[in-house]
Parts: sequence; C-alpha cells; structure tokens
Amino acid sequence: DIDQALEELTRAGKVHVADSDTELYIGMLQRWWSAHQTGDHHPMVDRRHHTRQTLNRLARRLLQSNGELGDTELESSRGRAFSVGDRVVSRMAARHLHVPDDPTAYVRNGAAGIVVDVAPGRVPAGDRLRVDFDGIGVVDIPRQFFDEHEGPGGRRDVGIDHAYAVTSYAVQGATFTSSTSRIDEHASRAETYVDLTRGREANHLFLTRAPEPLDGEHLPKVPPPPLTQAVVDRLKRSGPERPAIELDPFAAMPTGGDGRGPDKSAETSPRLTEARARLLAPHHPPIDLADRLPPAGSVPFLHRKRRTALEEVVAFRTARSSIPYGPYAWAHGGPGADPSPTWKRVAAILDDLAAADAHERLRLHGREDIPEWMTEHLRARFAAGNTRWLAGDALDLLARVNAYRDSFADPDHLALLDTSPPLGPAPADPARLAAYQLLVHELAIATDPARSQTRGLA
Repeated sequence: DIDQALEELTRAGKVHVADSDTELYIGMLQRWWSAHQTGDHHPMVDRRHHTRQTLNRLARRLLQSNGELGDTELESSRGRAFSVGDRVVSRMAARHLHVPDDPTAYVRNGAAGIVVDVAPGRVPAGDRLRVDFDGIGVVDIPRQFFDEHEGPGGRRDVGIDHAYAVTSYAVQGATFTSSTSRIDEHASRAETYVDLTRGREANHLFLTRAPEPLDGEHLPKVPPPPLTQAVVDRLKRSGPERPAIELDPFAAMPTGGDGRGPDKSAETSPRLTEARARLLAPHHPPIDLADRLPPAGSVPFLHRKRRTALEEVVAFRTARSSIPYGPYAWAHGGPGADPSPTWKRVAAILDDLAAADAHERLRLHGREDIPEWMTEHLRARFAAGNTRWLAGDALDLLARVNAYRDSFADPDHLALLDTSPPLGPAPADPARLAAYQLLVHELAIATDPARSQTRGLA
C-alpha cells in the first residue's frame, strides 16, 4: 500500500522533499555527517552517477576540512583523488589483486575498505594505493586498476571509487544502522524497496524531481503534479521485477553430460524447446511478429487473443521442419510448404485474432454491424501481411461498396450480389463497370502479399 507507506514514513519524519539539488545535497550530507560522527559509516544512495559523484566529492571535502584525511593525494581519472583515510569501494572484481600469499583473498566487486597508504611512483603509472578491505585484508592497488580502464565484457569503468555515496545496485544485500537514499518520479518499486530496507534502526528517503530534458529551452510546460503524488503514481505503475526462473523454468533443469544446458533426450528435446518458446514469447516476442500483430491495447479479450497467437506462432516456428507458404507466410517464416494440421490450427488462431481486432477497431468508430464479407476481407488483409490498416479507410471502403450495391434496382442483379458478395458479376453499363473495376482493384491489392507494406486499404 504505497500511499499509506509514504504517509506513515512522512509522519515519522523519514521522508524529506527537496526542491532543488542544493537542498538535496545539504540534506543528505547532514544526515551522513551526523551518522559518521557517531561511528555509523553508512553510504548515501542514489541511482544517478552524477549525483553519486557530486556527493562523494562534497563528503570528501567535509572530511578534509575536519582533518580526517592525509595530506598526500593521488589524483585519478574523473576528477577523483585518494588520501589516507578515504573509504573506498571496488567497482569490479580483480583476482590478480589479492593479499600476499593468499590468492583466495582477492578484491571482489563491491568490496569496501579504507586507504591506509598512498605511494606515488617515479612516474604516474607506478602510483599505488594500499587498501585494507573489510573481510579480505590489505591489498596493493596499482594505478592501472584504480584509474578508468576496460574491465571484463569491454565496459570502461574505474576499479576503485569513493564509498561515501553509492548506487542502489551497490547496496543490495548490505545492512547498516541507518540509511539515507534519494529517489525521484522515475524510481522503480524494486529500487525504492532496496533503499528503504538498508537500515536496521532508521531509513531516510529524500524525494526530488527527475532532471527535465527540456530545461533551458524555455518552452511552455504543463504544471507537474505534487512531487509526493508523482512518486506514488510512479511506484504504483512499477510492477515487481520477474525473476529469470519464472520466465524460463527450464533453465534450472539438471545439466546434461556436457554441462552446457538442460539434459534433454532426443525424445523430449522438441517438446521442451517448443514449451520454452511458448513461455518466452509474450515477454520477448520476435520483432517481426510484434510489429505485425495488433497492439495489445487495454481490451482484455483482445489482449488474451494476441498473447495466444504469439505463443502458438513462436512455438510453431520453433518446432516446424519445413517452411510454409501462402496465407500468413509472414507469420510462419517465408516460402515453402506446410499443409500440416498443426499450422492449420495456428492459422485459425490468427484468423480469430484478425476478426476480433477488426470488430473492435470498427466498433470504436461507431460501427457495430459489420457484414461478413467485410470481416472476411479484413482477415484476408491480415493473412497477406497488411496488418496496419486504418479503421477510417475500412469504413470508407465499406460505404462505397454498399453505395455500389444500392445503385442496382434490378432484382435479378441484387440476387446475384447476395450470392456472390460483395460485388457480384461485372455489370454491362460502362459507368457502373468503371466503379466495379475500381472497387475490385482496391479489394485485390489490399490482400496482395506483394503489397504488404502498403499503407491504408488501397
């Protein structure tokens, strides 16, 4: 209950609204400094690297001005400097940096410690920091690690940084006497939960506005809602993060003899692969399918039909042994042949989705009664790949076909129209024949796979 939670935290004095970055920095630093003076070394937490770096610089100035850091500094990349007494944290693992004669006591990602010595070299590349890491021991850190460099995976980062302010990610699993964190109206529920559960005795939350990308443009803006309400609304919209095991339960199966993945015999492998594809489809749909299928929207029955279509098409693609052709070639992958009952069932699901989508879109434009020929026409459009049709164009075509049909007073011809919808045979009258040929052309090209990129109905 987000409203009640923030209400009670505010009443307890744990929520602080900061109207500017200056207020934010002062408020967080006051909390951090008070805790530091009583021996409670808890970090200030914010997901934004800019705020984290600014808070680290300011906290360090406080320590320097109170004589808590050594006089000798080693300057480093990104405008940082290190002295004896600095509290630091490792931002990446380094197995080659360990306690002398103990390779198991190496620098781990997130390890925190105190700088106990700085050793400038004859050249900058020879500079070293000596850090006493909590639970690890004293390790010598060369400049090539504490400066910015390329780590595992190619990401450039610094190996050692100040630990006065850190990101929410860095404090996951950590526990302090109290905590001080910042969030804005872009924060996720998971991030806020981490920030509010680090302290055993107190957790203080600072609320600020998110950076405005148009600041400085002097453009007119809609007044934003009150900050607390904006944060509450954001947290309500931010659902829980789904664990990987929920998205892909097969990943937890015992590995095969080669140790590379789930143990799947020849008999069960296709079944498992198909089941996995069906499970993952709604969360990670192939781009070509996501672009072709109707948008999920907010209509529950249409949302369910779209999800079912995604699951069935992706499962079929995974298990098929041949490549089909004809209607829905865009769905099943390209030219070839597959008259199997399995594909016919999948095509029927797509037909059902196409009809439901057509009726819903036209209903929203005030058309409840849609003739069967129009439903079939829109199904054929969908099967051909022309899935992004416009309701206004469809209604215009429907009106022109109805006008053409109504122009015949001959009962015999009207009877033919009823048995051969929607246009019947070509009329003999030249004027009517021109209208007939135009409509036939429009109906034909709209269901032509070669024109699958055509916009509108014509």
